[in-house]
Amino acid sequence: WQNAWKECHIQRMRAENVTFVRRQSGGGTVYHDLGNTNFSFFTPKSVIDKFVASKMVLSALQKIGLKDAEVNTRADLIVHGKKFSGSAYKVQRNASLHHGTLLINANIDNGLFRYLNPNKRTMEGKGVASVVSPVINIQSLVPSLNHEVVCDAISSEFQKELSESTETIEWDSSVLLKYPQIEETRQKL
Repeated sequence: WQNAWKECHIQRMRAENVTFVRRQSGGGTVYHDLGNTNFSFFTPKSVIDKFVASKMVLSALQKIGLKDAEVNTRADLIVHGKKFSGSAYKVQRNASLHHGTLLINANIDNGLFRYLNPNKRTMEGKGVASVVSPVINIQSLVPSLNHEVVCDAISSEFQKELSESTETIEWDSSVLLKYPQIEETRQKL
């Protein structure tokens, strides 16, 4: 686990009523606002790994105009040397969870940089440190990209690549009632 007090400006977050949340899957520290889109792939372990999932997201984004993007060795998505997507992964028995963020039009200066702590001196000590990366909003490169366009592209790519072995479910709380095994496995992950 990361040490939140070394990764985030916790006192500033508290003073400004910004919520801090931990994921069971670990992964690096991320900032969420309405300009940030999140995705999750919840599949059988045998179907997908982090590089397959990242390449599916990359392929979807390339098809809608983000031509120069690539997957780096950490399975992050980058363009022109700047990160716009990081992911976290968790595998439990036969289930795999891969979820990530996409900086589409996030408030980088007054959000991400305001609440996350990129000062390496303060990150020394116990806990897993984030890999600090320069970041970019993909809408700055392809102005037509927005949440709906990106989500439709990723969903289409996922269905195309994995249609024989998976079922795509648009997630809301009613899914847990219809598929109790998802909630059971989600609790384990």
